[in-house]
Amino acid sequence: GNSNKGWSIGAGNDANSTYSFMNVGIGTGNPSSALHVQGRLDSFLNKSNIPTDISLTGSRVLTGDEILSDILNISSSDGDYTLTTRTGSEIISDILSIKFHNGEVNDSFSLTIVNSSLNTVTLAGGVNVTILGNSEISSGETSTFKFIITGSNNVTIVKI
Repeated sequence: GNSNKGWSIGAGNDANSTYSFMNVGIGTGNPSSALHVQGRLDSFLNKSNIPTDISLTGSRVLTGDEILSDILNISSSDGDYTLTTRTGSEIISDILSIKFHNGEVNDSFSLTIVNSSLNTVTLAGGVNVTILGNSEISSGETSTFKFIITGSNNVTIVKI
């Protein structure tokens, strides 16, 4: 039978029956996440993750968890380092596997990088990732970058 839990495997309205939990769409017939609202949803507060601390000893590629962490606190022992994003398709895939959302064109999220080291950290784009603007984060500087899905495998990053 049909219920607000999805489709029942079995008969009747038995609360102990097994259900196939479905994505729910409001204003859309084809939801792409657990709750997909087409239109306006007012909210002035967001739930933030606990900042992620990174101690750099060399240049490296950021992980999906780091890119989607909201805030990265960077420290390093010496030298200027480059942090490279994952590829565009990997970032879009990470959105689904980490945040449980199908990334679609024009979806976006922000990442704030706090550079508490005495050196410069540069954000570089992986394959199919374009960075617009200055991607250097000087010592003691905080920079926010907006990641925007611009194609099925493409991400554009804008320094805000």
